[in-house]
Amino acid sequence: MTAPVILPPRPAGLGVVTCSGAGGSGDTWSNVYALNLGTVSRTPEVIAADFLALYQDMVSGALLFPGGWTLTNISLETGPTGGTRRFDVGQSLTSSPQAFADLPPQVALVASHKTEFTGPSRRGRTYLGPLGINGSADGFPTAAFRNQVVSSFNVLRGKLTTAGQPLVIWSRTRGLLTPVTSTSCGGVFDTQRSRRSSLRG
Repeated sequence: MTAPVILPPRPAGLGVVTCSGAGGSGDTWSNVYALNLGTVSRTPEVIAADFLALYQDMVSGALLFPGGWTLTNISLETGPTGGTRRFDVGQSLTSSPQAFADLPPQVALVASHKTEFTGPSRRGRTYLGPLGINGSADGFPTAAFRNQVVSSFNVLRGKLTTAGQPLVIWSRTRGLLTPVTSTSCGGVFDTQRSRRSSLRG
């Protein structure tokens, strides 16, 4: 019998931000991020606004969220004993022009977040989608799309770092929060398997 894995407690400064939304057909999406809130006093509304600006930037400058997809909620969970604050965004962050086809919902563009450390838990990933076909050239993400995503995350990381609440990689097995120092986007699309399994049967 395998012994149970005992995870360390959640770090005291941890803040977990979940951005989520839905499509017109009822399918859903979500992205989860970790922050080191430290002892800096910023209202949850201000933190939520930083992440709303991230998606507004990617939608306006790239081709995230084709017609019908929305960002509806941004939640902030503070731990280890804090509660969760949820903010209803209720915005249809639709790319323009709107009249273009969707890529399959499970297709994602991956933003890779790296830290200055080596070894386990040194990086994390954000699976971005749903995507529009105009962000694809011959089956690959366009350079403009990739550059816009990287630029948007750089702006977010700069805001959070300046505020003293950096974007981090949370190692659940080691109980560590490691600041993200760079973001990159690969030249191929990926598959978000959890999104695929949650689609309509």
